Amino acid sequence: MRVLRNAMNEKGIADKSIKVMRGDIEFNFQIPEEEPPKWLAYLDGTGSAKGKAPLSGEKGTVYCSSRGGHGPSKAELARATVDWLKANKPEVLDSKVEKTFREKGWKIIWTPPYSPK
Repeated sequence: MRVLRNAMNEKGIADKSIKVMRGDIEFNFQIPEEEPPKWLAYLDGTGSAKGKAPLSGEKGTVYCSSRGGHGPSKAELARATVDWLKANKPEVLDSKVEKTFREKGWKIIWTPPYSPK
């Protein structure tokens, strides 16, 4: 969430949330201004359940557990993050090669691999 929160801050977006589709229903999950203490402890390795993400978080936020249907699943969160970044800040998804080529005005031409018969 740090990447997404930082990207939203750079763009000056006040209402920080992501949209997740479940069937025909759209859910919006808020991204708090600061990470919850349990998540900070998890990220820096000092949490009580080392290696495991916290199972609780405030309902309606990206930190709420998906168990029970109140928060986004890992897959939903990943998809929503990539979708938002593609739409609003695509350069952060570029590889180092793509970034270097773009800065130099070069183009990447993808060709099929050499496969002799």
